[in-house]
Amino acid sequence: MTHVDFQINTKATARVIPIGEEKTPVVIIDNVAVDTHDIIRYAVNAARFAPDSDSGYPGLRAELPGIYLQEIIRAVAPFLAKVYSVPHNLKIEVGSAYSLVATPPEELQVGQRIPHVDSNRKYHFAMTHYLN
Repeated sequence: MTHVDFQINTKATARVIPIGEEKTPVVIIDNVAVDTHDIIRYAVNAARFAPDSDSGYPGLRAELPGIYLQEIIRAVAPFLAKVYSVPHNLKIEVGSAYSLVATPPEELQVGQRIPHVDSNRKYHFAMTHYLN
């Protein structure tokens, strides 16, 4: 299976929650996908999961389908730009993966067990999409 159908739900709901003393805005978008069956099937049948030795991620990762990335970026980038005052001329760079934790809890390194940040670069965002 190489074809993946992914569409943004036009009835998705977004909210911004200020977190911590700095009131850092956290964006939550519920029901972003019309249907996640194809991207789940792709993960099960076509994705090539492998260890990611570059990031220290405690499990396996695989490349996401291009259509998924295109649609997510098209849908959420304008909203994120507004919430976080991202300059209009900033080029969007994307790193993405299906990620499966595969390391038993007792084998995790300290840095894998505590809250952390993926980057300290300005305008670098992390997103989690639960495919359930």
